[in-house]
Amino acid sequence: MGQDEFLAVKREAPSLKDVVVVIPAFNEEKVIASTVARALAVSREWGILVIDDGSDDRTAEEALQAGAQVISHSYNMGNGSAVKTALRRVTAPVMAILDADGQLPPEALPEMVKRLVHADMVVGARVNQTEVSRFRSFGNWVLRRVSSYVSGHPIPDLTCGLRVFFRERCQEFFHLYPSRFSFPSTSTLAFLTCDYRVEFYPIEARPRPVGTKSKIKPWQDGLQFLAIILRIVLLFRPYRIFVPGSFCFFLAGLGHQIFTLFLPLNHGRLVMSGTFITMSLSALFLFCFGLLAQQIAELRIHLSQISRNKE
Repeated sequence: MGQDEFLAVKREAPSLKDVVVVIPAFNEEKVIASTVARALAVSREWGILVIDDGSDDRTAEEALQAGAQVISHSYNMGNGSAVKTALRRVTAPVMAILDADGQLPPEALPEMVKRLVHADMVVGARVNQTEVSRFRSFGNWVLRRVSSYVSGHPIPDLTCGLRVFFRERCQEFFHLYPSRFSFPSTSTLAFLTCDYRVEFYPIEARPRPVGTKSKIKPWQDGLQFLAIILRIVLLFRPYRIFVPGSFCFFLAGLGHQIFTLFLPLNHGRLVMSGTFITMSLSALFLFCFGLLAQQIAELRIHLSQISRNKE
């Protein structure tokens, strides 16, 4: 039997003509024209689509004059809603997401598109910090460690707004994407926990342009990121929460039991602590529930794959 008879045909790299670069923008009139111009300078083959998310300045007009197509929301719906609008309207097989603030390099996109030969999503991984506070850096580190644990894969950059992916793959998780923040985190975790291939491509980020500021609110959005992580892991990898939780309950009960044995009142007698019994039963229930939830998650993913194969 020849090699080609039992190996799948190698996926070809998408052409830049098959790519639409989507730029969600809200009140970015100072930088949107330069961001569009940079993207067009890289290639005139791909389409540039700016989703004006209810801006009350000249963002839409500046984007049009720079050469992009524009879809405008009537009011501010959030970054996630802008991406979902693009997923509904775009027909190109490959989508690229680029932040409007000019920090991330569209020059990296052609190489990222090439890497779709062996990946379903390619995510920019920033190798430098751009004027980020220590508090926010620590928060990002915590989020990366938690998401790396729950996904079972190392994630060097969870929230980067530069990525390319196959549109149909991304649409499978449409119902999971939040309207506000954060599409990047949700899509990355959804792809990884469903065993789609995600590659991280190192990029250099620019400092934020003078006169602009981040729209991320560290406390509010940080808590939302954690909620997104928990939501994704409960849908696809529930055992990652329930099994460690069951061990924590058991160890807490065991610690209380050992402490009880050394109390002077017991004089070395083996006395079963009610707390130990309660915690052990709770640990057993959590462990069994985690296994059951994991079986349901795997069955749902399997049925979804069968449905896609039929289509």
